[in-house]
Amino acid sequence: MAPPLLECRDLSFSYAPKSQAAPLLANFNWRVEAGQFWLLQGYSGSGKTTLLNLVGGLLRPQGGEILFEGRPLPASEGQLARWRQEKVGFIFQDPQLDHQRSVLQNVLLPLYFGAKPLAQGQARALELLEFLGLTPWKQTLAGHLSGGQKQRVAAARALLNNPVLLLADEPLAHLDPPQAQKMIQLLERLQSYSQAAIVMTAHYLPPKLEHPDWQILEVGS
Repeated sequence: MAPPLLECRDLSFSYAPKSQAAPLLANFNWRVEAGQFWLLQGYSGSGKTTLLNLVGGLLRPQGGEILFEGRPLPASEGQLARWRQEKVGFIFQDPQLDHQRSVLQNVLLPLYFGAKPLAQGQARALELLEFLGLTPWKQTLAGHLSGGQKQRVAAARALLNNPVLLLADEPLAHLDPPQAQKMIQLLERLQSYSQAAIVMTAHYLPPKLEHPDWQILEVGS
């Protein structure tokens, strides 16, 4: 049997010394299979974003281990950065676009940190912009886009290197219910298109926004 895509074993993490506060995560165990859609929900400060940063290699656990496709995450920072570049895509609450660059240039930004040839990456970027309905704006400066368009550009950038794991941190924050529904539909379309596993964090969602096929984890409960 193939190992899970992602596995946390007895994971522990704290931002404060052990003598000052209880750990944010303690002896935490979790598995994500390829192609699953996970919703991590809980109150502010429950550890949702911290967990996302741990499994995405942006933080190191203080106890336990994280396995990806059956192997521990790379030990060196250089190898870990290459692993993130090749395997993981990130969508943040703030799209984090360069407003002085065009839509296409923003999508291509990961190429400056990776090894994929520019021509190959540009073909992929144009394909993603077409899929997301952004082709007419490919030469538009990102600062001139609407909020929803910026989110779609960030999604295209996250998928540029064909990640097998897409991490979306609070993508519904500050969105009204109709816009939140559109964002959820976008993530589901991205999963159908890319076949990546998706892990999304959010505060508690109204049941009408949840999908019956999602896996839901209450963080901090």
